[in-house]
Amino acid sequence: KYIRREDKLILNCDEYCKTVLDYALEFKNYAFIKFLMDITMRASLFNNPNFSGTCGENLTWEFDTISGNLAIYGSGTMTSHPWKNISPALIKSVTLPPALTSICDCAFLECSSLTSITIPNSVTSIGNSAFEGCSSLTSITIPNSVTSIGDGAFDGCNNITSVTWNAKNCNTYNFG
Repeated sequence: KYIRREDKLILNCDEYCKTVLDYALEFKNYAFIKFLMDITMRASLFNNPNFSGTCGENLTWEFDTISGNLAIYGSGTMTSHPWKNISPALIKSVTLPPALTSICDCAFLECSSLTSITIPNSVTSIGNSAFEGCSSLTSITIPNSVTSIGDGAFDGCNNITSVTWNAKNCNTYNFG
């Protein structure tokens, strides 16, 4: 079977028939295992042409595997989140367009490496579970244009230390 270059580090064994992964498990080096998983995932993304597409009638998206930035372009309502097939932990930052009007349900679910988000003043609604599980999220600004925040939109965002609430005609939300 053909072994890709990025897999050789993990699959080739030494004179004791142990791989790098075997040693990491033996010594319970979970940080190194996470690192191996991250580089393997990044390498597999380079072989996958599907890290861009559409997420609404007039919205497109593109994921940069090097920086970890998910950029959304265009205007209107976000109706889907096709980037869900990328490991959410690889998404470190999100750039939202100034003419975005709605963030769909589960849009950034479990993006655990996302630390902050700037929601444009054009957004009127944030969907259910939109940012659920974004455990590294520390700050959020809700602009005055937001009139609706869905159930569980920020559940599991346990490290939020700063909320700037500019919304005037919005349901209240308990950040827990």
